[in-house]
Amino acid sequence: MLHKVLEIKKHAGAIYSGVFFEDSLLTASADRYVVAWDPKTGEQLPFVVKNDTSTYVIEKLGNQYLLIGSSNGDFQIIDYIEKKEVKNYQQHQSAIFSIEVNQFQSHIYLGDADGNISVWDSKTFKLLLFLPLNQGKIRVIKVINDGDQLLIGAQDGYIRLFDTTHFNELNNNYIHNGGVTSILPLKNGNVLTGGKDAYLRVLDENLKVLNAIPAHNFAIYDLQLFEQLNTIVSVSRDKSIKLWNVDDLKFIGKITFKEGGHQHSVNKIIPMPDNRFATVSDDKRTIIWSFEDLKP
Repeated sequence: MLHKVLEIKKHAGAIYSGVFFEDSLLTASADRYVVAWDPKTGEQLPFVVKNDTSTYVIEKLGNQYLLIGSSNGDFQIIDYIEKKEVKNYQQHQSAIFSIEVNQFQSHIYLGDADGNISVWDSKTFKLLLFLPLNQGKIRVIKVINDGDQLLIGAQDGYIRLFDTTHFNELNNNYIHNGGVTSILPLKNGNVLTGGKDAYLRVLDENLKVLNAIPAHNFAIYDLQLFEQLNTIVSVSRDKSIKLWNVDDLKFIGKITFKEGGHQHSVNKIIPMPDNRFATVSDDKRTIIWSFEDLKP
């Protein structure tokens, strides 16, 4: 099913986010560090960002910039090639939980713990718009329809659809009891969501629920599609990693601590080349997995 390739345990706190960037695996932790690792050896690379508070989310912008959102609301832009900070903004007054890049519109979107969305120009790094949505903690933002629209999932359990020109709210629907924690756009136009209620739900383009699956025991923190293998991966606060068939959401299998997985909440899936991915957890560990046992 999955093969455990490598384990890295060098952070001193829970790991919340990560990206794969120019042959490096970057992880962000409650220990206040963003660190780069060699994904082949697990050795630390010469790139470290130390912050004053925990880092909750990181994202990459093209092949040059690293975007960092911290628990105090700081938004940092780091030139990964030059290894230097470009900008550090304090626009948000509460923790930043989500960052999404819209390459079609040259936008960056941030969502915070107070339900605010900020819109930034990804070329000039100037603030374009600040939207107080008052919907609770915004855990996930996803661009859909070639950048024309934006899905926002928040603590109030609703998913909201916005356009990315005037940022009008086009639609909304109550989806998950306790809050929306993950969103995955699918190739057929549908959307897969995960929530604090531990359910997976399939939505159509009008945000109508087509299917609901009791998938985990606790909140589903991330979803990723591995298209070549027709497989979706979900991770949860219940410490497990689960695999699903993308066509019918049939359960394929799961990884727990007994199979070499995590001891605590699994917070993020980091796609990597060659049918590999990494998972990060509250147990301070990063684990790299391979799909080599599955046939495309």
